[in-house]
Amino acid sequence: MRKIITDIQYTLLQFCRSPQAVFFTLAFPLLFLVLAWYMPGWGSSAAGTGLFDFALPCIVGIAVMGSSLDLAVGFIANYRETGVLRKLAVTPLSRTGWNLSRAAAGTIVALSSVAVTLIIAWMAFGVHPVVNLLLLPLVVAGSVAFTGIGMVISRVIKDGDAASAASFTLTLPLILVSGTLFPADRLPGFLQAVAAISPLTYLNEGLRAAVLTGDTAAALVNLAIVAGYGIVLFCAGVVTLKWKEG
Repeated sequence: MRKIITDIQYTLLQFCRSPQAVFFTLAFPLLFLVLAWYMPGWGSSAAGTGLFDFALPCIVGIAVMGSSLDLAVGFIANYRETGVLRKLAVTPLSRTGWNLSRAAAGTIVALSSVAVTLIIAWMAFGVHPVVNLLLLPLVVAGSVAFTGIGMVISRVIKDGDAASAASFTLTLPLILVSGTLFPADRLPGFLQAVAAISPLTYLNEGLRAAVLTGDTAAALVNLAIVAGYGIVLFCAGVVTLKWKEG
């Protein structure tokens, strides 16, 4: 456990030492926040039923996805290119332990991004989202799921620049089809099929149920689905990780 904690601390320290990484991780969801607010007809309503209110929980989902995915892809690609990944083979840290530290660091960064997003929504736009106990496990489960996706991407695409591009290429379509800015059931049939297998869809629905509608049952169902994705994708990341691939 001490080795995992040390690796988490090192990862967060390296992340904080990169002002560009910190800025873009926090700015990505804030961009959608500003766009949603100033989009014609999207201003938040007093009753909490405006289009902006619909989008805000999903912008939190964007914060979780973007920060977790980028952190996993960026660090694994950097470790591979600098030879650190190969050297980890001779350390006491197991592949499972190292991936646990990736997921934990990604969760901490995701929680920070979510906090900044909600604070800006409150201070700049006067929005008062309901923050209940289900928000935290939803963010954690979503972070683990997207960290797992980042691990798999880094395994399939070994070049750092290409892996980052693939991560961004995956992020934008998921945002568009996963019910972020409008309900997924308004999409064409084949895109609804994509939405049905997207973990962001269930993260969005869970966050919306927890933060907007207060539907605890729906939030718990979606939390279970996202947690299932997290377990499967994390295990896939552990299985696909190879210390000695350059």
